[in-house]
Amino acid sequence: MKKTAAFALVVLLLLGVTFLLGRQVGRNGKQGPVPVISDTLYVRDTIRIPTPHYVKKEIVDTFLVPVVDTLRQRDTLFVQVHKEQKKYTDDSTYTAYVSGYRPSLDSIDIYRNTKVITNTVTVKIPRKWNFGVQVGVGGMYTLDRKIAAGAYVGYGFTYNF
Repeated sequence: MKKTAAFALVVLLLLGVTFLLGRQVGRNGKQGPVPVISDTLYVRDTIRIPTPHYVKKEIVDTFLVPVVDTLRQRDTLFVQVHKEQKKYTDDSTYTAYVSGYRPSLDSIDIYRNTKVITNTVTVKIPRKWNFGVQVGVGGMYTLDRKIAAGAYVGYGFTYNF
């Protein structure tokens, strides 16, 4: 009875040591940091309108511009000039106003909100070598120099293919 209790105590002690060693190897194994694969894609929606056409033309102000005659010094002519404001719009994405004397908009670029799409994948590298408790059938070499098969409970190293 004392031998069985001592054997059970030794087995439990070995199992506890094996468990702690397995945790330590798993925590500080040589697998290194876990690689992270991250792809970032930037999408910008750009609308190019090469020659926009105005929708509304309005005379905002009128002012007189003096034009001096170069042949006669005393003759000054006042020309009435209209200050215009033109409104350019194609849809709800933009509205452009241009004002002045004969204003025109050459081109307009609209940069919509930028979308950032990030895909992050964490790759776990499985450990090849492990240390732990093993249960199964094993071959043994007996004291009387015979090879026999029997049940095996113990601890050891394993390799994962």
